[in-house]
Amino acid sequence: MNPSEAAFPASWQAGAQLFAAGHWWEAHEAWEPEWLAATGERRCALQALILLAAALHKRWRMGSLTERNFAKAQVYLRGLPPGVFGVDWARLEQEVAACLRSDAPVPFGLPLLPVWLDGRPSASALPRSDE
Repeated sequence: MNPSEAAFPASWQAGAQLFAAGHWWEAHEAWEPEWLAATGERRCALQALILLAAALHKRWRMGSLTERNFAKAQVYLRGLPPGVFGVDWARLEQEVAACLRSDAPVPFGLPLLPVWLDGRPSASALPRSDE
C-alpha cells in the first residue's frame, strides 16, 4: 500500500458525511463522479461504498429486504487490502450486514468511515468504546 492509499481521500469526504447521516442515496451520488474516473483499488473501494449505500437506502428508505446490492458489495470489499484508505473494510461489512438484518434502522451508529469535520475526526471515525 502506498502512502496515498493509507488515508481516506479528501475527495470522498462529502459522501462519507452523507453516509454517516443516513443519507445513503445522496452519498452514492456524491461518490459516483469520482468512481467514474477511478481505477484499481480506488475504483474497487468506491464501488463497494456505492453498493453499501444502495443496500442501506433500499432497506431503510424503500423497505426492501433483498440484499442483492450488499452481496455485490461483498465481492469488492473482500478484494480490498485491510486498512487501505484508512477503512476497516471487514468491520464495515459486518456492521452493514447487521444493520440490513436488524428490525430497527441503523441500530449502532453507522458508518465506520473516517469522516473528518473541522480538521478532527468525528465520532464515526473513532474506535467505539466497546472495543
